[in-house]
Parts: sequence; structure tokens; C-alpha cells
Amino acid sequence: MSTITVDGKTYKTDLAKTKHTLIRLLRMVRPWWGELTLTSLAAMLNSASTIALAAVGALIVGLAAEGTSVLELRPYLIALAILTVFKAVMAWAESYISHRIAYAILAMMRSRVFDAIEPAAPAYILKRRSGDIISMVMADVETVELYFAHTLMPTLVALVMPLTALIILGSLHWMLPLVLLPFLVLVIGTPITMHHIGDAIANRLRIELGETNAHMVDSIQGLREIVVFGRGGSRLSEVEENSRALVATQKRNSRYLGSLGGLTEGCSMLGSLTVLVVGVLMVGKGMLPSHQLPLMLLMASAAFGPVMNIATVAKQVAMIMASAERVFTVLDEPAVVRETPDAEPIGAVEPRLTFEDVTFRYQPDEPSVVQSVSFDCSAGENVAVVGPSGSGKTTLVNLLLRFWDPQHGRIMIGGRDIRTLSFAELRNLVSVVQQDAYIFNTTIGDNIRIGKPDATNADIEDAARKAYIHDFIASLPDGYDTTLGERGAKLSGGERQRISIARALLKDAPILILDEATSNLDSENEQAIRDGIDNLMEGRTTLVIAHRLSTIATADKVVVLDHGRVVEAGTHDDLMGGEGMYARIIRVQRDVIA
Repeated sequence: MSTITVDGKTYKTDLAKTKHTLIRLLRMVRPWWGELTLTSLAAMLNSASTIALAAVGALIVGLAAEGTSVLELRPYLIALAILTVFKAVMAWAESYISHRIAYAILAMMRSRVFDAIEPAAPAYILKRRSGDIISMVMADVETVELYFAHTLMPTLVALVMPLTALIILGSLHWMLPLVLLPFLVLVIGTPITMHHIGDAIANRLRIELGETNAHMVDSIQGLREIVVFGRGGSRLSEVEENSRALVATQKRNSRYLGSLGGLTEGCSMLGSLTVLVVGVLMVGKGMLPSHQLPLMLLMASAAFGPVMNIATVAKQVAMIMASAERVFTVLDEPAVVRETPDAEPIGAVEPRLTFEDVTFRYQPDEPSVVQSVSFDCSAGENVAVVGPSGSGKTTLVNLLLRFWDPQHGRIMIGGRDIRTLSFAELRNLVSVVQQDAYIFNTTIGDNIRIGKPDATNADIEDAARKAYIHDFIASLPDGYDTTLGERGAKLSGGERQRISIARALLKDAPILILDEATSNLDSENEQAIRDGIDNLMEGRTTLVIAHRLSTIATADKVVVLDHGRVVEAGTHDDLMGGEGMYARIIRVQRDVIA
């Protein structure tokens, strides 16, 4: 790790990391080696035809200047026409195959990124802003496309074609390659010498772009609250401040690219001019025929062409590497919870849920969120977990779903530790209705079908009826084919909740988790849904995270949490007979209702 200062601002660079990223990108091409070989061949033939066209054209110009007749130039003209068609075909083949490889790799990378995030969620989502993740998954992956489509081939051609041009110049006179070579070295060496500056600025640019995108996503998603609370002006100021920081880095990047481009262009033009001057002197001394002057100039330009492409690529490489490193950061994110390899199927299981001395903290240096929690939920039993905000109620649900694993103790289903189950089998055993269920921007039917992908339309309608949302859906012009908008923007809070309940009803798992499932409903709707949920609870273990008296009072057992510990447990009537926390919570709630 090193640092560099540009315009008074310090940036970090890590050459070893960049090399490692480059190697990883190259490894990604392995499945496409055959197509890559074809692309390489097409690229070299394309460049070779360019040099051949230049050579033939230069000879035609030189011979015509010496008075050669059109009839004598006919073979050269035919060769020129053939080379033109051949170059067009090779250019098409190079572009088509390289882009096909690039797009296939991008599709693979997007799949890998999602596959890496999915097992790490929701822990990973808590560490990163969603807008920044979106920027990585979309913008950074798209930037990497430049590497596969526009970097590999120019690099290969730049290694082969200048050598060919130097050989042709050498065939004219041995001095000409020696005149040109120092300038080629300068053009190649300038981007290499300056790359650490570009890498540092590009890394900072991708970070600031991610932060700006994340802030903008937050602003758009929270636009309603911003407007309601009159914070539009201050939020705009934040957007402008982020934009200014991004623009400042973009300007530094532009100055770097401009300096690099100017230096390489200058060296290229100076090299071609030097070859021309030397050639003119050699013609004047009779060392070369005059008709070879155009050929010398064109060969010098042809030698610089691919190398100049490398200089252009070098401008992109820093940004590509920065984007690739951000993508690989996601791919390398360690899963917080790992699936047990070769987990044995649980088969038919009694839906009995047991928390045994469970202790959990999110970070090693943070206090425990739940401490030595133990309780049982027998098959068909309805257990309510209550307690103040932050007491660890929802954390128990997250542990049950294995979003995290406890540091101590275990959670069992049917007497079997859930850590011995596959993720798919564990989550097939559990249905969840959350307080703030996510509604996708698709149809109502598809949103409900998430609970059971192979469900029939009749199954979906039956679940909707039990969730008391069918009549509302039927009243819509498009019924179950109605698109709900982003995050269910067209629905009320209660309607979104009932869609979530319909999902859980459709899934029909033996264990049901209700995480504040009726918090967004009015009393009339809550009672109607309670009737449907009561049918669903029959023969199933139900864990209810709730605070409403109507939900808690019907539970077979109540577990009271405070600061992550179980402080009381018993039936509603038993706990109300004492002076503990539960009785105080219920009395306060009754006073509020009264």
C-alpha cells in the first residue's frame, strides 16, 4: 500500500492488489478460451490488414508519383480492394466475438454477485447502503465489460503489430527501426509510469460514485418523508455537496487522462516526424528510393497505432480495476452463516421449536442482544414473545431463519439442531409474516406466488380469501394481474400486510412466524385476518412477535424478554396475576386504549 498526492489531495494505491485483480479477471475468461483464440486471430488479422493496406496504398502513391501507369498499378489496386473487404470482415469478427464473450462474462458476474450477497444477507445489507450495492452490481459490473471487450485484444495486438511494422521498416533500411524504437518505448512507458496516479484517482472515483448513488437512492426512496417534513432544501444541499466532491475527483481524473493523452500523442507524432525527416535525408543521399517515403511514414504511424490504443486502454484500466476490485469485494464477502455440507434430510418432523440457552451478539465488541434464552414451543402451540423495543424479539426470528448463528446455545426443530439442516430445508419448514413486508414491482398474483412458486391460480385465490384480501383484489380492473408499483406503492399498509399473510398461507409451512403481523391493520381488519390465521395455526407451531393485547391474550404461552433475557413466561392469565413486566405492559396498553 502506498499513497500519492494529486492537486493537494492524497490517494491510496495498492499495486499488489491491482495485479491480483488483473489475474482474477483473466481467469474468468477460461471457459471462453476457444472463442478468445478466434478473437485474437481476428484482431491480429485485422491489424495486419491495416498495415498491409497502408503498405499497398503507400506503394501505389509512390509509384504513381514516379509515373507508373494505371495498368501497371492494377495488381496493387486489386490487392487494395481485397484487403479492404478482408479488413471489414476481420473487424466485424473481432468486435462480435469479443463483445459476445464480454456480455456472457457480465451475465455470469451479475449472477455470482447476487449468489454471493444472498447467503450473506441480511448481515451484509446492514453494513452497506443499498444504493452503493446497486452501484456495484450494475455500474461497476458494466465498467468491467470494457476490460473484456476493449482491453484484451488491443493489448495483444499492441504486442504483435508494432514488431511487424519495425520489421517492414528494417527491410527498407536497418537504421529506420532504431530511429523509431525510442519513441515507441516512450509511448508504451508513459502509461506504465503514470498508472499509479490513475489507479489511486480511479479507486477514489468509484467510492465517491457509489456514495453519491447510495445517497440519491435514499433520497428517492424517502422522498415522501422529505416532502412531508419540509426537508427538500437541506436534502438538495446534501446532494449538491456529494456531487461537488464527485465532480472534483472527476476533474482530477480528467486532468490525469488529458496529461497522459497529450504525452503519448506528442511522442507518437514526434516519432513519425523523426522517421520522415531521416527518410527524406536518406532519399537525398540516395540510400532509399523516393517512392518508399510514403511507406516509411505509414509504417511509422502503423507502429504507433496499436501502441496508442494501449495508451487509450491505460486510461480505462485504472477505472476497470477499481470497479473490478469493488465487485470482487462483494464476491469475497464471507458468509456470516455457512450451510452444513451433506446435511441429512430431516424428513417428517414434529413442528416443535426449542430455544436452548441461546446467546447472540452481532459483533464481538458489542453487548449480547439475547442472553441465555430458553423456551419451548410444542407442536400446535401458539407462543407470544413480548417485550420492550430492542429486547431481542426479532433477533430470535433472525436466528431461527439462520441469518446469523448464536455464539452459544442452539435452536432445534423436532429435536434437531437447525445448524445440521440445509438452508432450503430449514426455510421450507418456516413461513414468516413480517411487520414491513417487501412488495415487488410485479403483479399481485406473482407477489403472493412467492410463497409457493408452483401454486395454481386457484391456490393463490384461496390464500387471498383466507387473508381477507380477495375482495379487494377482485375489485381492481386487472384483478390478480394488477401491477403494484415499487414497494407496493399502490397499496395501503394494511393491504401490503395482507398480501404478506397470503404468501405465508400459500406456503403452508409447519412453523409460522408472525413478526408484528397485524401492526398495520385496523381493529376490524385485524379480527378478520385473525380468523384466517387461527385456521392456519391449527396443528402448527406459531411464534408470535407482538405487542397488541388482542394478539397476545389468545396465546397458549407468553415469553417476556427484557434486555435480551427471558424475565417471565406463562399464560396470559398467570402473568396478569402478578406484578411483573408483562402485567405492567398490558395495563399501560389498556390505559392508552381507554
